[in-house]
Amino acid sequence: MSQISVISKLTGVETTTEGTQVTLSHSSIVELHVERADVSHFARSGNDLVVTLHSGEVITLKNFYVTDAQGVSQLVLQESDGALWWIEDPTGAATYESIASTDALLAASGSDAGGAAIWPWALGGIVAAGGIAAAASTGGGGGGGDDGNNNSPNPNTPVDPADPDTTPPNAPSGLKFSSDGKTVTGTAEPGSTITLKDANGNVIGSGKTGSDGSFTVSLGTPLTNGEQVTATATDNAGNTSPGTTLNAPDTTAPDAPAITSVTDDVAPQTGAVSNGGSTNDQRPQLTGTGEAGSTVTIYDGGVAIGTAVVASNGTWTFTPSVDLSESTHQITVRATDAAGNTGPASPVFTLTVDLTPPDAPTAIVLTDDTGVIRGTITSGALTDASLPLLAGTGEPGGTITIYDNGVVVGTTTVQPNGTWSVTPNGPLPDGTHSITVTETDAAGNLSTASEPVIFTVDTTPPSAPGNLVVSNDGGTISGIAEAGSTVTIREGDITLGTVVADSQGNFSLTLTPPKVNGEILTADATDTAGNTGPTTSAASPDITSPQMPVIVSVIDDVQATTGPVDQNGLTNDTTPTLTGTAEPGSTVTIRLDGTDIGTVLTDSNGQWSY
Repeated sequence: MSQISVISKLTGVETTTEGTQVTLSHSSIVELHVERADVSHFARSGNDLVVTLHSGEVITLKNFYVTDAQGVSQLVLQESDGALWWIEDPTGAATYESIASTDALLAASGSDAGGAAIWPWALGGIVAAGGIAAAASTGGGGGGGDDGNNNSPNPNTPVDPADPDTTPPNAPSGLKFSSDGKTVTGTAEPGSTITLKDANGNVIGSGKTGSDGSFTVSLGTPLTNGEQVTATATDNAGNTSPGTTLNAPDTTAPDAPAITSVTDDVAPQTGAVSNGGSTNDQRPQLTGTGEAGSTVTIYDGGVAIGTAVVASNGTWTFTPSVDLSESTHQITVRATDAAGNTGPASPVFTLTVDLTPPDAPTAIVLTDDTGVIRGTITSGALTDASLPLLAGTGEPGGTITIYDNGVVVGTTTVQPNGTWSVTPNGPLPDGTHSITVTETDAAGNLSTASEPVIFTVDTTPPSAPGNLVVSNDGGTISGIAEAGSTVTIREGDITLGTVVADSQGNFSLTLTPPKVNGEILTADATDTAGNTGPTTSAASPDITSPQMPVIVSVIDDVQATTGPVDQNGLTNDTTPTLTGTAEPGSTVTIRLDGTDIGTVLTDSNGQWSY
């Protein structure tokens, strides 16, 4: 901020402050502590004087142009070396005149009600100041003078000042930028101050018109990108003209545009194409960004294939009007602005147009990996696998689509080694299925379908075998089961053998060795799909005598001697307790001297007690 000293012409009192604005209550001498070289220009705004410095600082002297009994306010610059410069007509010719002190200006303004007397103590200063005392005289010199009509005015009668100039000058015309954007020339009211502002209202240059009204204003920073500039003219009375706009030359090339996306809209595979990717769309849509209003030219391998105009939001789209060939294409774009400046090329976007579909998938294998019967599912076979594993070969990177009777039931991607595998998205229902496979390559080309693999899913187990019976000699077991099913005969956890039921459902299995000891045998049936049903059981005939039971101990429980009785021993217990072993579940008969005296049932562990 600048230091400002204000000396009231009414009181002669000096007040000093720092800031960018002062308000005058009387006509005054305003002393700015500013170098002459620092002043850009002066302008009048109503009754205010506006001083603009090259630094951009603006100092406003409020009421500077208000007159009172002491006359008008005056402006003085005090430089750093103490030199004083009175500025006569700041918004007009703006003549700088050196003065020794401000006393001369105060003396020139000192007056009584008639306003004619000069302060005697300041007269010498007026003369030293360069003859500005003439500003205080009221007559034509000497003894008076006349008004031009041989009428001598009364010196005691106030003379009305001329009407103030409130008419703004015409707007500057003939504006022209230099080709390098450094200067603006034109014409305006002679002696007026030209002010140039940018689109944001910032002052970017100023100057004075010559006596012929022409002007040249230099810009601190050249404008070379079509920027809009407004020029106004301010006359010596402070009136400002309407603005005239012009645009700077545009010699700045636009930045490189960008390709932001390439879109394939040709079925079956549509959507974004990645940089370096493939497409079956010979006219893919390109979109991107660039300088609004510029024209982008699209090149394929350096050859222009079309143009597009960048919208106001900075985006553009383009679709080739001619099919791209089936090959690899390197796409670039360059922008040319309205002035004809062409910028650099965008980064390359590479895409390959591929119209050749892959071969139909081959070597398709379906595998049943659940249940009793596992392995490859051949065409026409039955399986209990509702989620069979499908596998095959194809073009690496392609998309395999699995169809069941024409309905998509799964997809997968071919691995780099050319193999693929997949299970259906959900369990296949019981019934006949026809599986076919297609492949879509990275460009979206669809192969023909593979040969179908037809099979039947059967997840329903057969019923338990019926009429299960073991022959009287224990040599065979027979019954009825689902025709074609495999019947498994077991004793406990031991499999004795399997047999396939004939077309009538009958089966018979030879037991080796024969089961003749009442063994419990079970049978279940597994159908050709691998489903195993519930079991049924039958007992073999028991025509085998049990082994001889054993008396393990005889217990005496009568006092005075108790406990085990030895073989051929003595006891005073007439009903001793006998324990022993025999075939589990068998009945042991107790004989005394050849006469049956009782029976006991052997438990499951073969133990008995009597």
